[in-house]
Amino acid sequence: LAQYAGNQRSLFPLNLERLLRNGWVNGFRLQTFPDIGTAGLPEAIASGRPELCVALLRRHLAELQMGFEQNLTRTFSGHWRFRPDTPEYQAWLRDGKLAPDSQMC
Repeated sequence: LAQYAGNQRSLFPLNLERLLRNGWVNGFRLQTFPDIGTAGLPEAIASGRPELCVALLRRHLAELQMGFEQNLTRTFSGHWRFRPDTPEYQAWLRDGKLAPDSQMC
């Protein structure tokens, strides 16, 4: 993982099938996903309620995996760092502490 540290310019794949199979969905809000144009999925991820997104993730698993493989440039995330509409993002921007896009924080 050290080779990926600080690199926010590339979309590194998640093994969604394994995560869903093992019930490891609580951290999905912090991940970045390829934007495959699925209505409702970005909102479900951003809500921080895994039960809302599991069915959508399973339904569109193949499309998401293909998006990771193609390293789509349009992405979405539930993490405040990638959502300018959140109060946290606005506070960091206002204070001049928002990190460049190539860094997380």
